[in-house]
Amino acid sequence: MRLELYNGELTNRIRKTTNIKNEIASLIEKSTYYLVNQLKPSGQFEYGYFSAFAKRIVTYNIVRHASSLYSMAEGYELVKDEKILDAIERGIEYLIGEAIVYKNEGNQKLHMLWMMQITMK
Repeated sequence: MRLELYNGELTNRIRKTTNIKNEIASLIEKSTYYLVNQLKPSGQFEYGYFSAFAKRIVTYNIVRHASSLYSMAEGYELVKDEKILDAIERGIEYLIGEAIVYKNEGNQKLHMLWMMQITMK
């Protein structure tokens, strides 16, 4: 299949589409399911590999984790599939279990979200 592209100063090499609303909806749906499929049963995302070195990514970015869950929630708003909600819930459970530290200081509980990378276990 050959894609038709615009050829202009501000639009050069941008793909032409006949129905931008359907195109955007399709992109959101595919992106949402991609994230769902990257979520392990534990609620942790599989980030992938450094292909140039054939090595698995061994660090974990909890901020990226949270923003991916937010993206999934935005996708759910359009797609309305319970599978997405189930995945978001698993991801939130992981977030709560791994990124929130509860400390008792006197009578106060201090809740801290680690805004840094954590090493995968």
